[in-house]
Amino acid sequence: MKVRPDSIREFTIELLVRYGVSREDSEYVADHLVLAELFGVSSHGIVRIPFYLDSIIKGTLNPKPKMGVIAENSTMIHVDGDSGLGQAIATKVTDIAIEKAKKNCIGFGSARNLGHVGMLAYYTLRAVRNDLLGISIANAPSVMAPLGGKKAFLGTNPVSIGMPYRKGSVLFDSAMSVSSRGKILLARERGEKIPKGWAIDEEGNPTTDPEKAIKGALLPDGVKGYAIALLIDLFCGALLGGKFGHELPANFSSQGGFAILVLNPKFFRSYDEYAESFEEYVAKLREVPSEVEIRLPGESKFKAFERSKYVELGEGLLTKLKELAKQVGLDFKLQ
Repeated sequence: MKVRPDSIREFTIELLVRYGVSREDSEYVADHLVLAELFGVSSHGIVRIPFYLDSIIKGTLNPKPKMGVIAENSTMIHVDGDSGLGQAIATKVTDIAIEKAKKNCIGFGSARNLGHVGMLAYYTLRAVRNDLLGISIANAPSVMAPLGGKKAFLGTNPVSIGMPYRKGSVLFDSAMSVSSRGKILLARERGEKIPKGWAIDEEGNPTTDPEKAIKGALLPDGVKGYAIALLIDLFCGALLGGKFGHELPANFSSQGGFAILVLNPKFFRSYDEYAESFEEYVAKLREVPSEVEIRLPGESKFKAFERSKYVELGEGLLTKLKELAKQVGLDFKLQ
């Protein structure tokens, strides 16, 4: 079923509110999920709602958290998310880091004890839209095997980097596994197989069955994927005081820690100099002989956004949303 972005956004907000989430936090989450859909990252979109609500019902996610400041100075803030919805907590932390970077040229925001923060590009894009650079990380539940391992120990532990320039932006966002767990979830919802090399089953054997992959373990994206995932786990666990991946419940709504570094290019040189240098580099990059179009990281997401007029929801997901809406007396109306 194809639905309008504004229609699914309003439904998501009302659904979350009915389950006890504040309207402000519901709007943060809805904006995030819809943007993920429009960017073509449906694995981090509306498909996550049933898992978030299930965690609220079970009491592992707090619908009305009281975010507490653990430490703060002119350039940094570290908060406890009080088990709140990750998108809401991470967005608030990101916006504080952005304001600090505007005033002091650098801002760092981090959080522990929060739910799944979703697509990291959402946060670096907030920095980019303010003509700032953003670098964001998060550690996740233990669903990925270490390099050569047969059992899960690490999270997929993504990283995102965003850089602005006058003609657009560079926006990189990637999990450290061959594929994100969300894509495997989406394949399961659609009744599809996954490619070979993405995951192993509970016995450590390669599998193309998404159900077996979810019960087994994802595979790291080589040595670099393994090493970066390990370092992010240590950063978010040992440094931020969040839970390590192996301490988190292996569900689709939990997160260990989140951090974002925001830099103001004006500290280093004028913005015009920065932008001109950036644009000259991009122009030379596109002149490199190639059999395919040379794209910047994130360019496909922005093109998908420009083309997107609707959000497509599978029948299985629609059934779940209808059931969740019925339980709280919300009319299921999507256009």
